[in-house]
Amino acid sequence: MTRKVVPCPSRPAVPSSPPGWKSETYEIHVVTPMFGGGVEPGEPDPVTLVRTTTIRGHLRFWWRATCGARFQSVGELRAAEVAIWGDTETPSQVIVGVDVLAAEETLRCAQYRWNPHARGGQGGHQLRWNDPFSGRDNCLPYVLFPFQGEPPEPRHDQDARPKREPAPFIASTRFRLTCCFPNALAKDVRISLWAWCNFGGIGARTRRGCGSIFCSEFAPPRGDTAAIGEWWSKACSHFASEIRNSPRDWPTLPPRLYVGSVQGTVAAWKKAISVLQRFRQGIGKGRNAGTQRNRPGRSRWPEPETVREVTGQRAARHRRLQHIPNNVVPRAAIGLPIVFHFKDRGDPEDATLYPLVAEERLSRMATPLIVKPLAVSAEQACPLILRLVAPRPEGAVLVQEDDDTVQEVRRFNLSAIYSDRLGKYPNSPMSGYDDAVEALIDYAGKSGFQEISR
Repeated sequence: MTRKVVPCPSRPAVPSSPPGWKSETYEIHVVTPMFGGGVEPGEPDPVTLVRTTTIRGHLRFWWRATCGARFQSVGELRAAEVAIWGDTETPSQVIVGVDVLAAEETLRCAQYRWNPHARGGQGGHQLRWNDPFSGRDNCLPYVLFPFQGEPPEPRHDQDARPKREPAPFIASTRFRLTCCFPNALAKDVRISLWAWCNFGGIGARTRRGCGSIFCSEFAPPRGDTAAIGEWWSKACSHFASEIRNSPRDWPTLPPRLYVGSVQGTVAAWKKAISVLQRFRQGIGKGRNAGTQRNRPGRSRWPEPETVREVTGQRAARHRRLQHIPNNVVPRAAIGLPIVFHFKDRGDPEDATLYPLVAEERLSRMATPLIVKPLAVSAEQACPLILRLVAPRPEGAVLVQEDDDTVQEVRRFNLSAIYSDRLGKYPNSPMSGYDDAVEALIDYAGKSGFQEISR
């Protein structure tokens, strides 16, 4: 019996606008490597590279962060959001269509290579990042750790495969975005698009610059401070009443941002990330110099001393640093969870700091910090640091876990995250500040970033 072959379906039609609706089309360039974005976490979609559902989700977030700030409560916000963007029972008033115009091939961000000289000559697999993440002083792997995979086991087997391969990425792509919406929603949709195109991205880790995008209709016209200031003020004038310093119960756009000098897009990304890396781990800022080139010095942050104190475990070679507080966790303000990994015998086993909300342990608290390139063209960008106006964490809890047990080691209240004493001890990375995020912004200013206010 001859099998009947079903014809291949035609390309979905681009959304058209019925009476009383608008249809607008934008060309969008993805200007930094894109990770994830598909159905499987951390993997690009092999069929639909840029998914309409993903874009609609980004636009919803940025609508809440801009237009949504005019509402007083989550209930009011939710009702207005559903009316525009829909939910499981209500169709969205914004119809999104995507047509991919160009895309580079998918590559692995890194690979595990056998080094016969590793582990004192026993040999071992070592992680090697691929371009544009490679290079001894490249700071990008600092924020790409979720994508590095897991090394082969057993370590001594040269032919062993990685337990988890490093993630694939797409260096760049370009797509046409069509949005169809009622005339009455034009302002809301355009503001959401403006915020997403400049401060968001596509795929995973967008708050750390992955998948940053450029759209000429919404980007700053040039990269100089005056042009960005004028662009920022003009954009903010469309929703100035919604920009607030006092937080809602959801993240909102702040009245100011911080930018560095214009340069190539990936170079701008590296500059922004380097400020974050140096603030948290840089010699002379986040840690002391080591006694050996390949052995980092002691951290100047309180968390290592705090973890040692609350677990009662300490390597003999790491004496107590008396000037550093040992009951505080200030980096919780930058985002959670934080995984603490100690390498020396006698130090604590791995521990993780999670957020507490209403005394309940949650799996994560998104960072309020956006550190990325602000694209002014498909090839040029300014390093950008932006702090969303967001609720502070209520507390944090340190947990140690293995395959069978989860042990809650210690809970920390708000005063362990924000406190005057955090910036007062000698060589504190937060010198003069009680908030790690504000201390970072101050450090960015000393690293050449300029404040742009509306």
